[in-house]
Parts: sequence; structure tokens; C-alpha cells
Amino acid sequence: MDDVVLITPPAFEPVTLAQLKSHAKIFTTAEDSYISTVIIPAARQAVEDELHKVLITQTWLLKRDGFPGFDPKYETQGYPTILIPKPPFQAIDFFTYVDVAGVTQTLTQCNPDGTTTDDNYYGYQLDPGSETQPARLIPPWARPWPPSRRLPMSVQVQFDCGYGPSNSSPATWVSGGIPPAIIQAILLEGAHLYYNREAITADGGKELARGVSALLRPYVNQIA
Repeated sequence: MDDVVLITPPAFEPVTLAQLKSHAKIFTTAEDSYISTVIIPAARQAVEDELHKVLITQTWLLKRDGFPGFDPKYETQGYPTILIPKPPFQAIDFFTYVDVAGVTQTLTQCNPDGTTTDDNYYGYQLDPGSETQPARLIPPWARPWPPSRRLPMSVQVQFDCGYGPSNSSPATWVSGGIPPAIIQAILLEGAHLYYNREAITADGGKELARGVSALLRPYVNQIA
């Protein structure tokens, strides 16, 4: 079983109050607090859910009941891989597991050639993925994942992800920042939520604003 938990939320939103009010043609200040604390975060969350990724830098914890095992497809279909969700990936904060003696151990990243560092027998190789591809963790070259105690959530990986920390829009980051199409999708969804505050579908749900899915389609993570 896998679980992923938000540790540190984004420090700010990818669009500002002024941007959304300008887009939605809102000319009063009466609901500024509501727009800032409810509408904009909800629009951003709806877009992130559609993308299966995150925007402004966040920290998440991936928890697993153990390491992925080998199976008959191993030789032809790749390594026993741990996928790190919510691209774009930034960094691993820690990667720990509970060994067979019940002691929590920390894995370190391998050398570029896939070998372990210093005298470590176990470790991990990192494929950072891309804007739409999740990062991957695989064991060292010619070595397995370490044996671990059978405990719930015995393997844990804390990681940072998102386009970056800038409060400009699009955000300034080494990859080029949040694409303008995603910013536009948040503005569309924010205006939609502002003007449609009740359920608008037969089952009581709220659909994304028209055009949002089309804007986001090139940027969707379809793997994890």
C-alpha cells in the first residue's frame, strides 16, 4: 500500500488576488478575503488534481509498506521501481526504511555510474523525471533493495516538488517557470468558482470551467 501526505504546503499561490479580479472583472473589495483564501486555493487545487502534479514548491511524504518486489516480468519490463508522484521533482529530503532488526536506516543516492557510495551496500539511483514524468528510484547497479521488516509504512521518502518558489507569475524557476497556459487555466477556474458557488452537475459536483482541460492537456502527468 502507498500513501502520500502533504508536509509543507505552498507558501503562496501561483496567481494573485489582483490577477484573478482583473480576469473575472470583479471591481469591489468586499470579497477580497474570500477570493484570496477560498477561490484561488480551490482553483489551484482543481488544476493540480487535473494535472496530477503540483505548481509552487511543496514537500510531500511517500509512505510504503515495503520495497517493490521482483516478478517474472523483471528482465523485460524494467527495475523494481518506486515512482515519486507529483512532478516536477526537485529533491529528495530523506529516504528511510525499517530493517529486519527494527532499526530505521537511511539510504543514500548512488554515484552517477550506479554504484553505492563509500562502504554502503544499499542505496538508490535517481531518475528525476521531467515536467510531466514522475521521478523514479531504483536500486544500485547489480544490487537489490534492502530487506525490510514487514511493518505498515516501513519505507518512507520525503521529497520536494513543484515548478519553484517564486511569487511572480509565471513563476521564475530554472525550468522556465509555470507555463502561461496553466496560469490561464487557474484564472478560468477561479472565475468559474467565483460565479458558480453551488453544485452545477446532477450528482452535486462541480465540473472544471470550459477550456481548462484543453489548456492543461499538454502538461498532464499520466503515470503517477
